[in-house]
Order: sequence, then structure tokens, then C-alpha cells
Amino acid sequence: MKENNSYYKFSSGFAVVYINEGGLVGIKQKIFYDSFTKELTFIDQKNNTCRVSKLTANEEKELANEILADNVLDSDQNYPPKEGSADFFSYGLFIVLANISHSVKWTDDSGTFPEGLSKFATFIENMKPGQ
Repeated sequence: MKENNSYYKFSSGFAVVYINEGGLVGIKQKIFYDSFTKELTFIDQKNNTCRVSKLTANEEKELANEILADNVLDSDQNYPPKEGSADFFSYGLFIVLANISHSVKWTDDSGTFPEGLSKFATFIENMKPGQ
């Protein structure tokens, strides 16, 4: 990754809010990260569970760099589902990184949306602490 596209160019903290919900089983999961507390929080409302883990400085850099590598901040704000869609998962993402904020919504039935959104979703979902 080029140095100008890395976390190091940002001098202040950041926050991430990621939401995944829907489907026949009614999944509703939220993931929050706050760089001031260094806490990554996973909430599964369907199963009524909450897990919190502290990120190391390196993990925080990886998270910020993943946002940049996946071009999340360059995405449009909304990728609605195809007309007539009924059962789908919807995703929401809100990011504040230094002086930049961005929000985006998409579904697994949106048709065309940037591949980087799915990559980032998988990345942050895989940061979940051990069961």
C-alpha cells in the first residue's frame, strides 16, 4: 500500500458503526469501534449477546487501512435492493476517519455495488473476539 493511502496520514481518531440485519432468521448485528476507548463492540440483538475487545495499535491501523484499501469512503451513499426484492440482508456503515465522514447502505440484493463494501464487511465481521 502506498504511504499516502495509509492510516498514518490521519492524525486524529476515528469511529466505525457497521450494521447487518435481515433475512428469514431476523439477524440484527451491530459492530462499533471507537478509537478513543480502543474498544471494538459486537452486539447480536437476536441472540442477546454483547462482546467487547480492545484493539492494539497495530489492529487499529489495520482497520483504518482496510477502510482505505477497500475504497469505502469513495462509495455512493445508497445501493437499494432490486425492485421486487423481499428477503435480503441489509448493511449500513458509518465511518469517521480524521476530518472525513461517510455513510453507505446496501443489500445483498442491490445488484451493483462496490466489491470493497463486501470486503470491508467481511474484514470487520472477522475481527469478532473468540466465543
